[in-house]
Amino acid sequence: MKLLEIERRTVIANSIASKPSMCPCNGCKHSLTMDHTSVCRIINNNNTLMHNSNCICVKPQEKVKEKETVKVQIAKKYVYSTPQASIIVFIAFMVLPFVPACNILFYVGFVVAERVLYIPSIGFCLLLGLGAGSLTRNWNRNEIRCRIFMFALMITLLTMCGCTLRRNLDWHDEESLFRSALHINPPKAYGNLGSVLTTQGRIAEAEVAFGRALKYRPNMADVHYNL
Repeated sequence: MKLLEIERRTVIANSIASKPSMCPCNGCKHSLTMDHTSVCRIINNNNTLMHNSNCICVKPQEKVKEKETVKVQIAKKYVYSTPQASIIVFIAFMVLPFVPACNILFYVGFVVAERVLYIPSIGFCLLLGLGAGSLTRNWNRNEIRCRIFMFALMITLLTMCGCTLRRNLDWHDEESLFRSALHINPPKAYGNLGSVLTTQGRIAEAEVAFGRALKYRPNMADVHYNL
């Protein structure tokens, strides 16, 4: 009897394997997903949803391997994880947002300004992270060179964070911002500082600022008008 039962199960398994697209379960035989077993109604006793059970139907290995191969090919088609592709994307992220403000396409009135560098700086940071990761990928974390590199990188990042915090103090108000730019672009900074002092009612200080702006650039019409 046991031999007959084994032979009967073998015949059923072979018949299922020959038709892998049709699950024998009455609840899912037309879904073609093979997510259920041929006896899932008995196992679940009709008390749970059909999709909660795992399929143990016999599947041809060739069919399974074929599906896995197709999934891998689709994943490779839509995933770009090469360093070259990442570098191109990061450089584009750094350069393209700056193009409209670089005086190449049209005149914008300034050479460089912080407000147009926020988005390009993201591309620079991504390139920095990619370079650091590529450099240390094959290093052992316990190596001296790896520790030195990570320490230097940490010091650099902390220094840049400190400079950012220091620069934020200059953006506290208009007066502090223009005063911080006096050594960078004196005529423009003095002219803007004079306008700010005028709105604050500090006329004497404003006249001094306008006068210093004209010493650097005597042909500034707006400064002459404000003075």
